[in-house]
Amino acid sequence: MLRSSTQSRFYLQVPRDSVVEGWPDQRIWTELGIRMAKDGWALNEGPITSRSLLEMRSYVGEPMQSGRLFLVGDAAHIITPAGGKGMNLAVQDAEELAQGLRTFYTSRDESRLRRYSATRPPRVWQAMEFSNWMIEVMHAASTDRPDAAYTLRLQEARLEHLARKGSFAANFAEAYVGL
Repeated sequence: MLRSSTQSRFYLQVPRDSVVEGWPDQRIWTELGIRMAKDGWALNEGPITSRSLLEMRSYVGEPMQSGRLFLVGDAAHIITPAGGKGMNLAVQDAEELAQGLRTFYTSRDESRLRRYSATRPPRVWQAMEFSNWMIEVMHAASTDRPDAAYTLRLQEARLEHLARKGSFAANFAEAYVGL
């Protein structure tokens, strides 16, 4: 993920039992070079300014409101970065809450505020499902699992479907953008 004209953020899938100290700069650059190899293109190495391990987990808190307390963004749901949905969901939560507050303060109509916890979770769960799908498609299955070969073939089939089926690609694009 490009952060500026000179900085990028990369995520590497690493074994579950990894520790940060086991990933010095050279190991990170070697793995990125392998994973991003493409003819005619070279990865520019530079200083690594930060590193951490992120457990790929998600969470949805329901209900997303209690009386006059409304949960928005990470307070209401945590999503893995795989689908890039965290900020999108937070902005959508804030927009829905802002519209409800605007309606309340302009007309004293509380109905939209009362529906907040019914309105937001379906869209949050759709984003969670998409993010989970992305993880299953984009991240290698552990080779020590008994179903590793099966999981790999599922990934290949999903990517083939995405590449060859226009309607599936359109649905993917819509889910990715968050329409």
